[in-house]
Amino acid sequence: MEQLVFDSGMERYEIVDVSGKVLGTVEFNPRDLNFYARAKKIYAEIIKLIQDAQILAEEVPDGASEAEYPDITGQIEAVDKKIKAKLDELAGCEISSVVFGDTNCMSLGRNGKHLCRNLLEMLAGHIEKKFEEQKAVTEKLLAEYTEEYDAEAGDTAEGTAN
Repeated sequence: MEQLVFDSGMERYEIVDVSGKVLGTVEFNPRDLNFYARAKKIYAEIIKLIQDAQILAEEVPDGASEAEYPDITGQIEAVDKKIKAKLDELAGCEISSVVFGDTNCMSLGRNGKHLCRNLLEMLAGHIEKKFEEQKAVTEKLLAEYTEEYDAEAGDTAEGTAN
């Protein structure tokens, strides 16, 4: 059977932590024009979920054990799963299992930010860079198309002028 090869824009990335440890690989399209629409919606949903989890965590007194508050710890775990699902939706692949593994994505990184926020910032920075590259390529293509169109329009105008 003959194969048709389609350039979907997908790229493979090796995810590495700040210590240089390879966490795994993911594949997604960094030039997906729908990324920003998804990111805006999903970011707001994630912020709400984090706020909900913080409210739950505040209900547990300092020094209390998880065993004393199984409902709250279960709810925080459920929020973690929801956030990870949202992050996977955003990237269009199972990035959360690669990045977080079994770690709760609301845990803090070395920089004091939630791990899920670190992932969002990493993705946003990379996507922004890819969009700038795409913009330059698109502008070049448009200039080429415009030149071709102008040349054809000029040829047509000269032909009708005779």
